[in-house]
Amino acid sequence: MENILPIELGITNNGQPFTFDLIKSGNVLVTGASGTGKSNVLQCCMTSLLNAKKPSEVRFVPMDGVGVEFGLYEKLWDNYIAQSLGADTRFLYDTSDDIQDVLVNLMDELYKREELFDEVNVNSIAEYNSLLEEQGEKTLPTLVILLDSLEIYISNNMDETFPFLSAILNKGPRLGMFTIMSYYSPNNGFIQNKSISAAFSTFITLHLSQRSDLKCFQRTDVLENPSSEGEALYLTAGEPVVSVKCNHIETKTIETIVNLRAQVPAEPYLLG
Repeated sequence: MENILPIELGITNNGQPFTFDLIKSGNVLVTGASGTGKSNVLQCCMTSLLNAKKPSEVRFVPMDGVGVEFGLYEKLWDNYIAQSLGADTRFLYDTSDDIQDVLVNLMDELYKREELFDEVNVNSIAEYNSLLEEQGEKTLPTLVILLDSLEIYISNNMDETFPFLSAILNKGPRLGMFTIMSYYSPNNGFIQNKSISAAFSTFITLHLSQRSDLKCFQRTDVLENPSSEGEALYLTAGEPVVSVKCNHIETKTIETIVNLRAQVPAEPYLLG
């Protein structure tokens, strides 16, 4: 099985398409002030993976603190969305109770995968799926957890939320559970906690303007590559900073992709 999760982010300053592999990048933190396009970046990530992967390869866990960004994907509930027990709504995980239920179910999923991997002594989802393929069994899909506009929810529910997010961010990638999260600043709120900030190996920062934000990245080359309007800086460990003009995903484009991918047959995937 090809162990690649390609995300088409946009176009570089040299006019070249820029694509990154979520498997290699690890957890991604998307930062920027309100209105800079963080939600659009999450849409780019989700639509790219929908175009490239089957439900047997990837499932999504979308959570939205304001309940407006992921409604267009509701038709994918039965094939591409990882379903959560206990959530009040059928698809949009956007209320406090829904989000907490999903986090609990994600922890159950994490523990389940840890046991499965430990039983056969493997350290990655690629190794585990290779064993399943050899035995003619169904493989385990990678989970892509999309967290958008959760700043207020996290702030109001820090004691309940922090242990779950810390475990999911730090243990998840080895188990095929990757998080792409938007947050207004890399230097504020719970992101400042070392167990959280260290769990993000890749940053996509939009319209970087506050010098105080730079210390989070610990990269001198960021100072040499300030982002302008409409641009994002892509930073990942061991690689040069890349300035990217992000793709803008129109609603009609999302609807077209969703209508097409909703026809792909697949059994529901229940978290935990």
